[in-house]
Amino acid sequence: MLRHYGMPVKVVTIIRALYEGFSAQVVYNGQKTQPLNMRTGVRQGCLLSPLLFLVALDWVTMTAFDRKTGIQWTVTTSLEDLDFADDLALLSHRIQDIRDKTQVLEVQGAKVGLKINVTKKKLIRIGTKRDDGVSVVDGRIEEVDEFTYLGSIVGKKGGTDEDIQTRIGKAR
Repeated sequence: MLRHYGMPVKVVTIIRALYEGFSAQVVYNGQKTQPLNMRTGVRQGCLLSPLLFLVALDWVTMTAFDRKTGIQWTVTTSLEDLDFADDLALLSHRIQDIRDKTQVLEVQGAKVGLKINVTKKKLIRIGTKRDDGVSVVDGRIEEVDEFTYLGSIVGKKGGTDEDIQTRIGKAR
C-alpha cells in the first residue's frame, strides 16, 4: 500500500476529499450569510470526522514516540502518553524527554495538519523543584500546580487528595 508521510494514502485521500473546498454559512436573523471557506476544524455533525481525527492522532503518536522515554509501566514497557479523544498527556521522568516529545509531536502533527495550541496546553511537574520549561513554536507552555484531565484533578504533589476533596464537595 502506498503511504503519505507513513500514513496509508487511502486515509489521506478520504480526509482531503472531505475537507477540500469546504464552506459553511451562518444563519443570523433568519438569513444565511455569504459562504465562509473553512480551512480548519471539522464538519459539524459529520460522523466520519472524529474517527479520521483519531486515526490521524494515533498515527502521529505512534510515529512520534520511541517508547523508551515514558514512565515505567511493566518490566519491558513504558507508558509514553495518555490519549482520549483530542486530549493528549505526555508522560516522562525527565523534562528533556518531554521537550523532545513535544518537538517531535509538533513535527509529526504538522505532517497531517495538526498543530499544538499553546494556550490550551499545561505542564505539571510532580516531585521536582526545577523551573525550566517546555516551549513549542507558538510559545512557552504554561506551568501549573494542578489541572483537570478527563474530570480528575492532577496535582503537583502527585496524590489524589485534591481530586477526592473536589469530588466530595460536588457530591454534597
